[in-house]
Amino acid sequence: MTLSSVVASDILVPHSQLYIAGDYVDAASGETTDVVSPVTGEVIASVAVPGREDLDRAVAAAREAQRAWSRVGVWQRAAILHKVGDLIAAKRDQLAHLLTLEQGKPLTESYADIDETAQLFHLHSEDAVRLHGETLPANDTHKRMWTFYQGVGTWAIVIPWNFPVLMFSEFAAPGLATGNALVVKPPTHTPLTLLATVEVLEEAGVPAGLVSILPGEGAFGADLVSHPGIDAIGFIGSSATAEKIVATAGLKRSIIEASGNGPVVVLDDADVEAAARAAVRGAYYNAGQVCCATGRVLVASAVRERFVEAARAAAQEAVLGDPFHAATTLGPMNNHATASKVDAHLAEARE
Repeated sequence: MTLSSVVASDILVPHSQLYIAGDYVDAASGETTDVVSPVTGEVIASVAVPGREDLDRAVAAAREAQRAWSRVGVWQRAAILHKVGDLIAAKRDQLAHLLTLEQGKPLTESYADIDETAQLFHLHSEDAVRLHGETLPANDTHKRMWTFYQGVGTWAIVIPWNFPVLMFSEFAAPGLATGNALVVKPPTHTPLTLLATVEVLEEAGVPAGLVSILPGEGAFGADLVSHPGIDAIGFIGSSATAEKIVATAGLKRSIIEASGNGPVVVLDDADVEAAARAAVRGAYYNAGQVCCATGRVLVASAVRERFVEAARAAAQEAVLGDPFHAATTLGPMNNHATASKVDAHLAEARE
């Protein structure tokens, strides 16, 4: 089977609309933008582009749904989210193939993403039922003091293109388990697998409106995090964008994961071959498009030559090619901007 036949016949793109209040809907403006597969270079969908009207509707639906969800007992919430995990696992083949098509990572890595996504819903369902407060002693015998936890409210979630489903679950699984609502912004060039994933929410019993998916870019993200109906912000992405969010967040709570450098330090008493394999693995996973990927290597001079040879040998084991083939370990980069950045790094290294 050729790649073109896999794409044309076997990979379903079920949704390219916005997901608001439990329904897939067009943007109020009718605007769309193309999603291009890095695997084929072809347009695989035209996704709706949200505006302020769509955002207002999603936030209003989230706030209404969150008030009711916060009153649902934690054991019932946990049972619903366990079902979400089960349903995602049941769709792993469809979701993994779609993820590889739109993101470009090898199919084995896509399967790992989907499997961990399902696991996180199970994990945080269990965590939530064990999240409890304390009873505190008082110096007045007529008083009782205790602490308890409750959901913050409605979160704006901004996720990156390298792990669009897995990063969603890192916020959604604990967030829903603890009684929150989420308005989620994936990028417009990798929204399709996430839009397909949230199909399972209604089937599992998650109330409509509790999660909305609005693919967008920078300007829309700024509108989302600054919206007066948003109580808290979750963000995974670049340090530059993180700084802008923190500067404008005010008193809103935030959970921020910004980009890193990923240095590897190899001392002269290290297992040099193991260190080289780990460094190469860290650089090549998802074509290096990971916030904690190997970004630079500092090697003790006494073992430098051994490390270089071992790293060269490890790099030569990488198999480039069609990410749908089982043998492939290194697929295409996701977008031209990122590929151009890598070209610039390589040019600098050669100087």
